[in-house]
Amino acid sequence: SYYEAVLAYRPFRAWSAASDEAMQQDASCTMARVLAADCAFCRGDAARAKELLQSLRAEEQSAGHCTWSWREQRYLEAWERWVLQSDPAGCFEILSEVVTRHPSDLFAVKRGQIMGLILGEGAKILSIVEIAAGSESAKTTPPPRYLHGMWAFGLEQQGRYEEAESTAREGLAFEEQLGSDAWLDHGLAHALYFQGDDRLEDAVEFLKSRSSAWRKEELHPFLYTHNWWHLALLHTESREFEPAVSIFDEKLWPEGPEGSEQGSDPQVQLNALNLLWRLETRGQAPARPRWRRVLEGCRGLSLPAADGSNGSCQHS
Repeated sequence: SYYEAVLAYRPFRAWSAASDEAMQQDASCTMARVLAADCAFCRGDAARAKELLQSLRAEEQSAGHCTWSWREQRYLEAWERWVLQSDPAGCFEILSEVVTRHPSDLFAVKRGQIMGLILGEGAKILSIVEIAAGSESAKTTPPPRYLHGMWAFGLEQQGRYEEAESTAREGLAFEEQLGSDAWLDHGLAHALYFQGDDRLEDAVEFLKSRSSAWRKEELHPFLYTHNWWHLALLHTESREFEPAVSIFDEKLWPEGPEGSEQGSDPQVQLNALNLLWRLETRGQAPARPRWRRVLEGCRGLSLPAADGSNGSCQHS
């Protein structure tokens, strides 16, 4: 399903496949069309996302009476706020209402946390997942998959690092029943890192032990490279530069077509550029020849094209 593809951080092709299947089954379904708009918007096709949402609203208005459920109406309103009105705060408030009434809707939690990230408000990132975590639907054994990853991240964003670690480890205890969750790994990496130098070695050991589960073909390029970036960050902070450079070359931005394809995602570019900056500012000459490789990959996307025109991911 689309929810599973997003919450598991599958590649965009998995998002599109789930969205397309839902639309093929019932092209008139309100939720299928809102989720198709979500998929298009996250993939960078704002025009398609706007078209889907505007057509839905036009149909609702022309019908004269609304037969949609409360949740369908609120979903459309939330994505209208985000996509059409550039109002992530308004989107967040609506999604919080959805989660309050439907606390098992972890997709609404996830998108609410994204709004919190956009706004730079850690309190929002935590508050919306706490609604879900405190509900009866979360008190099952095993708990809902993906809940603990979002919960640990919310706690960490509010500086509650020890609680974040405890919550992440609680979630990991159910891995045999629920399967792995790379975002849960990410949350524990954050929690350990921000507890200070005394926990850096613990963080390195943890991420190394988890890295075999990060399968490139199964993860979105952002999270695949971002988890490896976290391990490279820890090596860099410990002044272990050689393994950090190896992670860059093997995982973040391999040479040739593989690196170019992976680097077409702006978030992958951020991971790569951030690591190079950290190496450069620590006097590591091996970073220098790699800058050109990444900057060339950014050209026409997050940097202007060769003719000077804006890249496709640049703001107009």
